[in-house]
Amino acid sequence: MSIFVCFTIYLGQLKRRMHMLWLVIAAALLVLAETRKLHGAPEEVAVENALINEVAHYAVENHPGDTLEDGYFDALESIISAENQLVAGTLYTLKLRVGPSGCPLKGVFDRQRCKVKASAASRQCTAKVHVQVWMKPQNAVTHWQCE
Repeated sequence: MSIFVCFTIYLGQLKRRMHMLWLVIAAALLVLAETRKLHGAPEEVAVENALINEVAHYAVENHPGDTLEDGYFDALESIISAENQLVAGTLYTLKLRVGPSGCPLKGVFDRQRCKVKASAASRQCTAKVHVQVWMKPQNAVTHWQCE
């Protein structure tokens, strides 16, 4: 066999091996892409987190929607779930259980005093709070919707 034929066979085998290597690398990259966290994507946060508790109270105390019972502040009963997302600041998406308190809208809301009335029906609400610590005001309720 001539050296040219041997070299051609060797190049063919090398080409197949390189092709297989690229397939293995591509498959590995796909697996890594699926398991890596996407920056800027929403991620779950523990509802027991103190910051989430503050953001939830802020949303309930400052939401632009109507209250269940006209004339009374809503109060936070519980936090069902929470997500945060890095945007220009942090966007918190919260599922909350709220109900009317005994505190009239004409007064000042006091979180310690204004609790959900025991006899009142609560409802589930979704709130989005945009927090930008460098802005004044720092927080804004950008979405409020109740079932």
